[in-house]
Amino acid sequence: MISYKFSAVVFAVAALGTSALAQSPVGTWSGHLEMSMPAMPANTPPQQRQMATQMMAMAKKMTITLVFNKNKTYTINAKGGMVPANSKGQTGDWSQSGRTITLKSPKKPSGMGGEPQTATLSADGKTITMTPPTHGGPAAKIVFKKG
Repeated sequence: MISYKFSAVVFAVAALGTSALAQSPVGTWSGHLEMSMPAMPANTPPQQRQMATQMMAMAKKMTITLVFNKNKTYTINAKGGMVPANSKGQTGDWSQSGRTITLKSPKKPSGMGGEPQTATLSADGKTITMTPPTHGGPAAKIVFKKG
């Protein structure tokens, strides 16, 4: 019985230590969109196939900059691809629990429901992966690297 209690205490301390040692996301991160084209029906007109392929290529050319500030605010901006040149990006607050980072914006981004977005910081602290809501579009993820 004592060894069971001791094991439980060791596990609890290890779990707390792991979350306390989580890397900080503070800094500037550069990301790109990773997505794949869903299969189109066989009867899709060639022009529509070409347009979809061009849109996917444009989306993949986007560069996304995510800045986490020490004061728990963030800014995210996208450039290139299908993003309008006058896009102002998004700002908000962030929090971290272990390797999970939650971003909350006081504004609802265009076409979005305004729900908090989560991202995962890699164990080595070198990448952040975010899976944005698809809202009916193809599944995508954004992979950020520091620097």
